[in-house]
Order: sequence, then structure tokens, then C-alpha cells
Amino acid sequence: MFRFVRSGSNIISLKRVAKFFSPDGSGGIYQTILPVLSKFEKAGLEYFYVCSDNNVLCRVPDLHMVGCAIGKTADCVAKVIEKKMSSEEIGNLKVLDSSKISKQVAEKRNPKNPIKLIFREGSIGNTFFTLDFLKEACLQYDSLPFHEIQKSIPFWNPNTRKIIHPVGKNGIKKERFIYDALFHANNFMMWKVSKTEFSPLKNIEGVDCRSKCVLDFNSFAGDDIREMVKQFCRKRK
Repeated sequence: MFRFVRSGSNIISLKRVAKFFSPDGSGGIYQTILPVLSKFEKAGLEYFYVCSDNNVLCRVPDLHMVGCAIGKTADCVAKVIEKKMSSEEIGNLKVLDSSKISKQVAEKRNPKNPIKLIFREGSIGNTFFTLDFLKEACLQYDSLPFHEIQKSIPFWNPNTRKIIHPVGKNGIKKERFIYDALFHANNFMMWKVSKTEFSPLKNIEGVDCRSKCVLDFNSFAGDDIREMVKQFCRKRK
């Protein structure tokens, strides 16, 4: 659990006497799994399929991706889509190290095809692991970097004795992401799909909001997902 902090140095509180904590990002999975790795091994588990993004069009699991990963003996596979704009809020994959990509680098275009970004593979939080990869990632969890995400965070005003809901972004949340550990892979693979497999829920309204997710889920892009849900419900009866 990591603290929200103001853009300055003060800790944000929701109550007069309480500090406000927030959950880790998707990278917290490695710390969470570490204590039970031995149980996974005893149970004979070899492969893991993780969906760490709030994506209503997520295929769970993508058996084509899993089959290809096992066939090519990949120890880690990340599903990606092509970013058209550098400002799209999905993480760039950079497997060689975990350094951040600057805005200037993120906006670079392919000189041979200016329509395309140079760094255009965006992770959609759909990942395949082997047990050996997971062991290494979990044991090296403390080496993963923190990402500082600007957030609009309610806070306690001791003068008015009320909770203030700011209009703009007033704080920073520190997170680790699941793809920060991909450099531990010995045989890494990216599985590229179309954007019809990605519709995230991130905002109350506007971009990536609930109404947009509902629209996407009920469109042709959601046909396969709806059918999967129907089959699952029938099996549960």
C-alpha cells in the first residue's frame, strides 16, 4: 500500500486523524504471489494467465495466444495493441530495462512511415507467464520502479472540517505495473491484436467511460465476449 501525496510534500487525508493509503498498481501481484509460490509448484502449475486491466473486451483466456506461447516456449507473453497517438493512456513496452520513456521519445514517428509511432506497442494488461518467470519476478519485486501517476484526490480541510473534492489533479499516486518485470524473461513475446479487443473503464464520463464501454460491449467487437458469457452462464446452471 502506497500513500497518496499532494503535489507538494503533505500527506493527503480523508479524515482529520487518518492518513490516506491506496492500493499498489498491477505490479503488486508479484509481492502478493511470493508467499504462495511453493504451493503453486507443489500443485504442478506451469502456466499463468493474468488480466490486470479493467477491459470489458478482454478474452479470458486467449487460447490462441496461450497455444502459441507454449509452442514457442515463451516464458512471458504480453498482449499489445498499436498506439496511434503517444497520449493514449496505455503503457509502452520496453523490455531491455525499466526506464521511463520521455514525452519527446514517445512522440517520435517512423521516418519511413510518419503515420506510425516508433514506440507504438501498448500493453493492455493481458499477460501469460511460466512458473519459472514468475519465481524470478517475485523474488526481484523490490527492484521494480515506481511510477508517479497524477490523480484528483479528495482531502480533508481542517479549517472547514469538510472533505474537499478538487476539480484538477492535486496529488500523486505511486504504483508499480505488471509489465515492469518483463525484462526478467528469457524468451519474451508480444501478441499483437486489434483495438477491437480493448475498451477500458477509466473515467466517469468522456474518454474511456462507462457508456463507451457499454457501447463497445454491445457492438460487433463484443460478440465473442457475449457468447463466452452466455456459455459460462449455461454451464453454471
